[in-house]
Amino acid sequence: MTNMDRQFPIGFWNYTPVGWYGPETVQDWKDCGMTVAISPRFHPDQCRKEDLLKILDESYRLGIRVIVSDDRTYWHGAAQDPEAYRQRVREAYADFGRHPAVFGFHVGDEPTFQAIDEAILAYRIHLEVAPELTPFINFLPCPADLDTKWALYAENFDSFADRFASAAGLKLLCYDHYTQMLPEESGIESYFLDLRQYMEAAKRLQLPLWTTLLSVGHYRYRCPTEDDLRWQLNTAVASGCKGILWFYFYLNGAPINYRVPPIDELGEKTETYRWLSRTLRIFAKKFGPTMAGLDHLSTYHFVKSYGGYPIFRHNTDPYVYSVSSEHGLPGMLSFFRGQEGDLYIAMVNTSQKESGVFKVLFQPQVSQVFHLVWDGTEKDVSTCGQDAFYAVQDGKILSGTWLAPGQMELFRIRC
Repeated sequence: MTNMDRQFPIGFWNYTPVGWYGPETVQDWKDCGMTVAISPRFHPDQCRKEDLLKILDESYRLGIRVIVSDDRTYWHGAAQDPEAYRQRVREAYADFGRHPAVFGFHVGDEPTFQAIDEAILAYRIHLEVAPELTPFINFLPCPADLDTKWALYAENFDSFADRFASAAGLKLLCYDHYTQMLPEESGIESYFLDLRQYMEAAKRLQLPLWTTLLSVGHYRYRCPTEDDLRWQLNTAVASGCKGILWFYFYLNGAPINYRVPPIDELGEKTETYRWLSRTLRIFAKKFGPTMAGLDHLSTYHFVKSYGGYPIFRHNTDPYVYSVSSEHGLPGMLSFFRGQEGDLYIAMVNTSQKESGVFKVLFQPQVSQVFHLVWDGTEKDVSTCGQDAFYAVQDGKILSGTWLAPGQMELFRIRC
């Protein structure tokens, strides 16, 4: 296993053309905490192959996996002339597919119900040409309250997901959702509903789930703050996502109403870049390699449930007796299993605006609780510092801490 394989996949969407910048920009990706990137878009009649290869070389040197965005590999036209599409994929594979930085090719984004058959065919051709790679396709959000465009997804979501995965040989399930950055709380409800439904599908299909989160203000979506970026990342990971993409990194030109992405229309790093960089690098230091190796078991909400997640009930779990929020803020409690069989528990503050104290009271059979602190190191919660809370009540370990909006803490327990 290489160092690239041990990293938690975090990347971004890219809409710039090859040649718009050189390989030096890959350092910006690295400095922002990215471990995966969608490449700049390669137009075979307009771009030089050498320019993209230089970016792939630098990505490999810096330990970043790349999803190659090549006009030849998008699903459009696959149904009309499968052999011609197969040849296009072969040409792209011959140019880039054997490069060690390549994760897979971009097959397309947000197929509508009407495009599903063509997308399935294209995906199968990718696997035929390059079975060692992971073709990448991103699906629509599915709550029906968003727009009629999504209604068929919501009404037929389970059958759609099962059919696509089975017919295409899907290796990875990924979708996008941005309503969590709307001013109305109903957007948070929609976000968690989608997260729960996609996670249930991923488990049923035995596929890793990735999601696309928001890093640029547009339309009615606000420009995310550092609290917002942390909230999105940790709620998604604690709900079981095994990879994260951000929409998006570069503002190519000056689209109306799109504002303050990580790198703006002037080509300058913004406050969003600095916030995202800090958020992602802290996540990597505290949780990245550990979370990459954990299997999600279950997620509960407490104080307030969003998206149909079950409320955690006192004394119904064999390891956790109760969870409390001293300031009445909502939260999440998620259970994971490690590769050595250890049980991990993630606690997240799901308030987008307020910090508060959160505590977990463990069952008597739990003899020791370890808190992940930095670079894979752990501390027994009985030795944690002044910002943490620790006690033993009737033979039960009590552990707690202050959590900022979207802050996650991870614990490993021993019985």
